[in-house]
Amino acid sequence: MNKKLNVLLADHTPAHAPGIRNLLNHYNDYLTVDHVKDGWEIITETHQPDLVILYNNIPTPNGIELLVAVKMKYPKTRVMLFTRDPEPYYRNMCELLGADYFFQRSAIVSTLPEAVKALILSYQIAA
Repeated sequence: MNKKLNVLLADHTPAHAPGIRNLLNHYNDYLTVDHVKDGWEIITETHQPDLVILYNNIPTPNGIELLVAVKMKYPKTRVMLFTRDPEPYYRNMCELLGADYFFQRSAIVSTLPEAVKALILSYQIAA
């Protein structure tokens, strides 16, 4: 892979971002990770992120609105949405709106690294 994947983490919760960055440290050779606390920062970005890791409880805009906005502006950007809402209808709605990955916040430690690894491999194969 010639370039590092650009990852944007959208989460307003101070405790989440360092933990998620720590989970992704193993992939520093493949990723650059930026953090935004306000979802509008993603929409006003001038370059397309390869991956957005989105906490659905982000307040401005909320996770669903931001998911739709990201997919409209950057259709090729992958979106990983994590939530504390385990309801199947919520997962189905997010997948219909374009979420590429969906997982519960409680499972982020076991789920996120493998999902990111699969994404990196898919970009390496495509290159």
